[in-house]
This record gives sequence, structure tokens and C-alpha cells, in this order.
Amino acid sequence: MSTTGGAVWGSFQWGAGSPGGTVTPGVPLQNMVLDAYRIAGITLMPQVTPNIEKMNEALPMFNRLVGSWNSGGGLKIFTINISIFPQIAGKGTSENPYTIGGPGLGADWDAPRPQFWAKANIIFPTNPPVRRDIQIVDDIQWGSIQLTNIPGAPPWALYPDMGFPITRVYTTPQPTAGYQFEFYTWQALPYAQTLGDLIVLPDGYEQALVFTLAEMIAARNPAIQNMAPESRLEARKARYALNVQNTQSRRLVPSEWTGRQGTWVNWRTGLYD
Repeated sequence: MSTTGGAVWGSFQWGAGSPGGTVTPGVPLQNMVLDAYRIAGITLMPQVTPNIEKMNEALPMFNRLVGSWNSGGGLKIFTINISIFPQIAGKGTSENPYTIGGPGLGADWDAPRPQFWAKANIIFPTNPPVRRDIQIVDDIQWGSIQLTNIPGAPPWALYPDMGFPITRVYTTPQPTAGYQFEFYTWQALPYAQTLGDLIVLPDGYEQALVFTLAEMIAARNPAIQNMAPESRLEARKARYALNVQNTQSRRLVPSEWTGRQGTWVNWRTGLYD
């Protein structure tokens, strides 16, 4: 995954543009919908558009497609978002966790609820700042920690309960004032608001979105669709290309860590530890 690239849905911008603020021109969602209807075999002639009801039906279908990609194990996510949040006194305990979600939901950290947490750091209040890794644990691991409420020390473990739309975040221990949290999280693809929204994405995404949306439109209109087998194959190829592009190669593990049993292999190079 990359921390570069960008997307614009309407006026919403995420990770896009140059330092000067300009954004690469994109494609209106309406144009993608028109292509999808033609690929689905519902409109067969160039420049012939579906009626307004059919066009409007495609907007929620597009958003459902985006939602499924956001929850699909990260293989359609191309950007990691790096965010820094302040430590808040008295927060992080079992009785009083941090909250994240929004914007505008009243959470301690007023930011979108992460779909997946890739990494977390605690930033010490030093000059220059020093970072230390925090282990992100699941509910079983968190439940196995016998004592979690330990004030006055930098945390070594962090547990997000993945609640929606607000996630509660627990830490152990709980730091004193001045520390900051640094989170590396999936930057989910945003939902479209109108058919006029501008779609700006890295190479390969438009192809996969249009052909997959065509499959959904064909399924929604079984009596009138005539989607060619070649188009369905192209949809699978486009999605597979994104999966390959966004798949991270496993790190190589030193043999002394594994006893040379079950050693990881870097599938891109073919090399073992």
C-alpha cells in the first residue's frame, strides 16, 4: 500500500493533489454510470442514455460497491492515513476509553472511524520527538491482560473495539500529559453524494469500478441486461489487478525467530529468510 495518490468525490479531497493544491482532473460519476449501463448491455447505442430513474438507481449501487471494497480486507485500499491525536487526561482506561468517530459525532478524536488499524505509535514529549511502537491487540488479547488501568506510563498495548460509528479505544498503561498518539489506518474510499461528483483515483481503479458496477446493474436488471462474457471476464481481471497492486509482500523473518520451521517467504522475490 502507498501513502501517496488521491481521490476527489465532489468537494471532498483526500490524499490528492500537489503541494500547490491542484488536483488531477477526474471523471464525473455520471460518465462512469453511462459506461456501466452500456457494458451491461442495457444501452447499446453510443450517446444513448438511460432514463433518469435508471441513472439515479446507480448512485446507491455505486456506494454499496464502495462499501464492500472498504470492508474487503484492504485489497482495494491504496492509501494509509497517518493521523496524530493528543493524549487526554484520564482517558484510555477500562472505565473511560478514548473515542474516535465523526466528524461531528462528539468523539474525543473528531475523525472518521478507521476501518482497519495498521500501526500505532506513542510520541514522547521530547525535542526532537521520539516514537515508540504500540501493539494493537484484539478483544481476546485485551481480555487476557490481567491489569489494564495503570496510570502514569507510556502504553505498550492499544485495543480499538471497532464500534460504529464511534470506536472506543483502550490503552495500557495510560500516559501522563504531553504524549501524542500516531495512528496508521486505512483511508477508506469515500461515498458519492451525487452523479456529478468528480472521481479521481490512481490508474486501474476506474476500470475496476466501471466494470464491477456494470455487473451490479446487470444483476439489478436481469430481464433487459445483455452483458457479454468478455465484459464479466474484464471485471474480474480489473479487480484482480487491484488486489495484486495493493497486496503487501510479507516481511522476511530471521531464521533464529522461527527455528527454520514455517519460515516466511517473500513471494515477489521468491527468497526465504
